[in-house]
Amino acid sequence: MERRGEHLGQNSPTPIWLCLAIIGLAAWIYLSQTGAVDAANARLQVEQQTTQQLVARHQANMVTLGTLQSPITLFAQARALGMQPGTWSDPNQGAQP
Repeated sequence: MERRGEHLGQNSPTPIWLCLAIIGLAAWIYLSQTGAVDAANARLQVEQQTTQQLVARHQANMVTLGTLQSPITLFAQARALGMQPGTWSDPNQGAQP
């Protein structure tokens, strides 16, 4: 009759050094993957910051473009150039051909 715990003795089918080697290999793989994930996370954060800056710049440019295309702005610039509302659509600016 076999006693309890006898299978853990010297006649074990799997040597302890093999188990330790497998555990060490698994730990090494885990740690190397953790470093790769940390590096990827750092790159992702930089890319997200860049994206946020580009979105903010795009929004500011859209506001500027809307202001420049505004009729109020266009009329003010035309008046600053000496143009009068009656001559805006007249290529001869009121002069008879």
